[in-house]
Amino acid sequence: MFAPLILPFKITAAIFFVVIVCAVAVPAFTDKPIRKAFAYSVSASILLFIPTFICVGFIVDFVRYREFTYDKRSEITDPYVRLPDTANTITLHKFASGHYVKFAVEHDDLMDWLADRGAEKEDRLPENVDDDKLADWLASRGLPEDYFLDSLRAEFEFQFEPFGWQMPDDTEVYRGPYARNGAGGSVWYSKDAGIAFLNTGYW
Repeated sequence: MFAPLILPFKITAAIFFVVIVCAVAVPAFTDKPIRKAFAYSVSASILLFIPTFICVGFIVDFVRYREFTYDKRSEITDPYVRLPDTANTITLHKFASGHYVKFAVEHDDLMDWLADRGAEKEDRLPENVDDDKLADWLASRGLPEDYFLDSLRAEFEFQFEPFGWQMPDDTEVYRGPYARNGAGGSVWYSKDAGIAFLNTGYW
């Protein structure tokens, strides 16, 4: 929740630190009262800190929250964006609440990366129903054969449709881990296409 505020806060604090130093330094070379200059500069900094912080935030957000493209993982400097080292052909959409990524990666590399982070494959099929009996199970409940694929596609479209990304039919989903504050994400992977989609939220 507070992560997007850290950088604008640091920049604003640095600005007023420089203002105060300059305000004190100038009288030191002109034989004018330093104490009064310090008091005025600190008072002005307190009064103007929040408006300046808001303006700096707008400027910073305009620069950092947009679409980025990278050829390989090592080009990404944002510590919040975590991908396998071998990820390539990367498209990144960053927002204050999280980010969305599309990238190419080999199956084994992605599985090792997910295992290291404790992510688990999501099984949408009902328990205790064999694959060869799934069609009968769906029919007995009046559900279409593509029910689970359609529900998966609906969730994918909700997450990624604004970016024009399409879900391959063999896509599988890996969830988590999630922190108590809701931070975490999901990876959607198509082995046939060698393409992964990542949606992450952080606080």
